[in-house]
Amino acid sequence: EARSSSFTSSWNPMQEPQINTRDSCLSALESCQISHRCAVVYKKLKDSCQTRNDQCNFPGSGDSCLSLWMELQGTSLSNCTCSLRRRKCQGIWRGVNNNPFHETGGSCLQQMTICLSDEVCNRWMVPLVEACSSSQCNSTSCQQMAQQFYAGLPYNVAQMFVLCDCEQGDQDCLHVKKGLHSGTCGEHLEEARLPICLEIFDNCLMEANCRNRLEALLSECWDTEDTQCSDYGVDTCISYLDFALILGGDPECQMALTATMGTTLQHPCTCKGLYNRDLFKCNMIHELLHNRTHYSETVMQNFHLIENGFSQSNQLTYQFFVFSDQLLCVLAYVLLVVAVLMAIMILLYRR
Repeated sequence: EARSSSFTSSWNPMQEPQINTRDSCLSALESCQISHRCAVVYKKLKDSCQTRNDQCNFPGSGDSCLSLWMELQGTSLSNCTCSLRRRKCQGIWRGVNNNPFHETGGSCLQQMTICLSDEVCNRWMVPLVEACSSSQCNSTSCQQMAQQFYAGLPYNVAQMFVLCDCEQGDQDCLHVKKGLHSGTCGEHLEEARLPICLEIFDNCLMEANCRNRLEALLSECWDTEDTQCSDYGVDTCISYLDFALILGGDPECQMALTATMGTTLQHPCTCKGLYNRDLFKCNMIHELLHNRTHYSETVMQNFHLIENGFSQSNQLTYQFFVFSDQLLCVLAYVLLVVAVLMAIMILLYRR
């Protein structure tokens, strides 16, 4: 508890009221620059922690990129917004909220190295490493420390570790990933000794806390009309999930995934030896809990999707109007031909 308080207090003196405007990053920066400390931190982050610099990979003891960024999380610059085509605003947004030094989805070993090199993050990481790496590792203690680790970190920092992954065969990274995600000791890393995912799933359903986290994950990552979970229990609806409809980039979904860290759900598992329905259900469980690509969409990708969506929508609207004009011309021509034919028929009839 004491550690949590000191961690939060590092940025509380700079706490700003949330600014809710369409281009709030512009207003947020103006508000930040009123505070000398906030202005200094932002300038250091901007000057030292961009893609062109290698300093982000070798953070210093006092002013590392991660420490600077975490300090700004207590200001209105955190999660500010920008409308499309406002380059200055989006430049501010990228510098604070999409800075490459805390890019998600990287190597778990690299993310841990960066964290251990950072004074603030280190205080949260070391107890987890000590609990899960020792030869006398206790699974219960390891899981508890993993849960405390994620509960104590700001959302964006926790996301770095939740979405990290490893290359196939990188045993050092896989050991780190196991400790970070599942809070399990080094046992049973070989696939031949891994538990079946169905067993992990069934064990979770029997624990109230674990079941609640699983239900939250399903409800936050899919719209209710896109799943059968409202009609069936969790045990059944898992087989009806459509990963093409997952809301993996939504903060609520990613926070629900973060809440499963250090629980039974994140224990490494396999589907080998299963067939037919059991294999299908097992694969769905494994996809839900262990395939991080479903959760790794970034906000900037959504910006581009929205922008492309507007362009596509405008293009479709234009094509619709062109088509409509052409259709009107055809109809007018047909009506003219019909009118001429009717006039000829009337003249012939009168004769």
